Amino acid sequence: MLGIPLNFAVTPKTRQAHTGPQWHLIKPQITVMVLLVVAIIVGCVRLFVNGAEPIGTGVNIFWAVYDLVVLSVLFKAATYQGFTPEAAEEEHPEQ
Repeated sequence: MLGIPLNFAVTPKTRQAHTGPQWHLIKPQITVMVLLVVAIIVGCVRLFVNGAEPIGTGVNIFWAVYDLVVLSVLFKAATYQGFTPEAAEEEHPEQ
């Protein structure tokens, strides 16, 4: 429209070689998960040793566990090897 050429490169449609789980892609999320586990441990120690307020600590532990459950899908995503017809048949066999 403005006469400016678009810098668009077509990507190849060949299957990439499988190099293993892509852990480097989820390093920030793994760091957050480790920090959440540390926070749960600190919360439990404070609750049982220092007598921290149980309702507030319990709510915080609940949400930390909830966040860990939500973030756990990243492990399956990082180890995903792509679609294969054989894997699809194993998941949904013909009846």
